[in-house]
Amino acid sequence: MIEVAHEEYSKDPNGFEKLLIDAEKPLYEGCKKYTKLSTLVKLYNLKVRYGWSDINFSELLKTLKEILPTTNELPNSLYEAKKTLGALGMEYEKIHACPNNCCLYRKEFANATECLECGQSRWRNVKDRNEERKQIPSKVIWYFPPIPQFKRLFRNIEYAENLTWHASERIEDGKLRHPADSPAWKLVDFKWPDFGSESRNLRLALSADGVNPHGSKQPGDDIGTYLAPLIEDLKLLWENGVECYDAYREEVFNLRSVLLWTINDFPAYGNLSGCCVKGYKACPICGDNTNSIRVDPVGLGTRKSQDHLDTSNIGRPLSMGVPFKLEQELLRQAHRYVLENTIDVQPYMDAYAINGCRYHTKSSEKDRSEQNSGVNLVAKTMQVPSSKDKNLVIGDMSFYGVIQEIWELNYNTFNVPVFKCDWVQNSGGVRIDELGYTLVDLNRVGHKSNSFILASQPKQVFYVDDPSDVRWSVILTPPQRDFEDRYNDDELGDTILRCEGIPNDMPDVDLNNDLDENVSMYVRSDCEGTWIPT
Repeated sequence: MIEVAHEEYSKDPNGFEKLLIDAEKPLYEGCKKYTKLSTLVKLYNLKVRYGWSDINFSELLKTLKEILPTTNELPNSLYEAKKTLGALGMEYEKIHACPNNCCLYRKEFANATECLECGQSRWRNVKDRNEERKQIPSKVIWYFPPIPQFKRLFRNIEYAENLTWHASERIEDGKLRHPADSPAWKLVDFKWPDFGSESRNLRLALSADGVNPHGSKQPGDDIGTYLAPLIEDLKLLWENGVECYDAYREEVFNLRSVLLWTINDFPAYGNLSGCCVKGYKACPICGDNTNSIRVDPVGLGTRKSQDHLDTSNIGRPLSMGVPFKLEQELLRQAHRYVLENTIDVQPYMDAYAINGCRYHTKSSEKDRSEQNSGVNLVAKTMQVPSSKDKNLVIGDMSFYGVIQEIWELNYNTFNVPVFKCDWVQNSGGVRIDELGYTLVDLNRVGHKSNSFILASQPKQVFYVDDPSDVRWSVILTPPQRDFEDRYNDDELGDTILRCEGIPNDMPDVDLNNDLDENVSMYVRSDCEGTWIPT
């Protein structure tokens, strides 16, 4: 560190001597591991790494000074610490700027009090010109000159050696391992051989990818105003170079550099280069030959009815979150819960009309007198034909279930409706009574891994509670119906349903007592009769 700061203090020997004393002075009497300067550098490194505020850092210095022996050399505040650390070359330049991004108050505009282009005042407090007060600039940029940083890199032995690694230790086998293997690097060496012959000359990249610290007040296309000091330094490094000391080779050389790349997203590319990156000629490479197409405005206007996102309606964690790998099952459960409890993705469909039938979800039938949630699906499956024959065969099997949810999957060009059902377990949940009716136990749910079916696949059925055993429900099929596709806006309840008429009178019954043995009687013999008074 002392070697790095030597050149900075070439014209101030007293300041360099003070820095040398701080670098050799122990933190407190008897301390051999840390000096005053090394302690400040380590603490300041932690401040920058973890984002400590200036007030917190000053309080930390005060606390450490009280904890350490009374003879310690630790400063009391950040202000005193900066007096020592400033000698290491962490300098920056404050430049006043026009609030409208017109110019920087430097060089010929250094003494100007207002912008010559827009007339905006340079200062904030100009309400009372007669009153003397400290003038506060309207806008300030902090510029970190790159030339002192480059010099500082070469004054470090380790860094100076690594900066020329591409010329001394790089493997040249035609593979792209290093920027020196790129065509752009080789093109510079070919067009400017005097520049390429010096391995210590730097190839630079300017990154503006996603850098937008000022939000909506970013300069946009006026970014060139703030890049003026950087461009001047880059021109100096390219045209003339600067004198620099190489600590690794222990010699002085002329350092030059070239801006070889720019790294940015597409909008920033337009700001930096001045090219058009939107509209019918958005491609900077194709220009007038750009093949423009118009994309459908999917989702246009969906935010009109939503609340504005601000700090009043968005929560935040009370402490820093800890990232960890989430199990897929837990992730699916959390995602499902968000979907079921977020208004933005609701409402789910609770009814669907297809194949002449109207289907409802089970939850939507709580306050209805009709039932439209029962479904029956006949599918081919592997099954055992009998208790004696254990060989599996493929045959048709009926599955009975209840619609829980109705989804419509969007595949961009078409939609596919599907039903999510609770299916009755066939083994133990379905039986046929002595009268030939099929009964199901709706509480015995199975086949949970195959909940979904296409809306066009099932047939509609109804479940009627069995009065002899409430656990079981009798399956009934609906009459043939005919829908006319005339809907009122989005209500399925207005669909016109046509069913076959029911006769008003009962058919005649043959009361002849002399019945033949093959003629069935209209009397049940499996239960006790009920006498009806006439």
